[in-house]
Amino acid sequence: MADDDSERGDGDEGQTPLKDYWSSLQSNISKASKRVKESSHKAAKTASEWGEQQSEKIKSEMDVVALKRKNGILKT
Repeated sequence: MADDDSERGDGDEGQTPLKDYWSSLQSNISKASKRVKESSHKAAKTASEWGEQQSEKIKSEMDVVALKRKNGILKT
């Protein structure tokens, strides 16, 4: 029974089930944090690109309205 992990001391002789669990938990948290960071960066980039597209679309529509007004097609 001396090889049983649950009977090991608190020294650094090896990993106990609790240490294994803690190490795995920390690793999973680190990986999840990286995924969240990447996802957030991608979402921010997508939102920025969408905003630029909407701005260009509105500017284009305003240019069309201004041109129609200039040519007398659209009255104010």
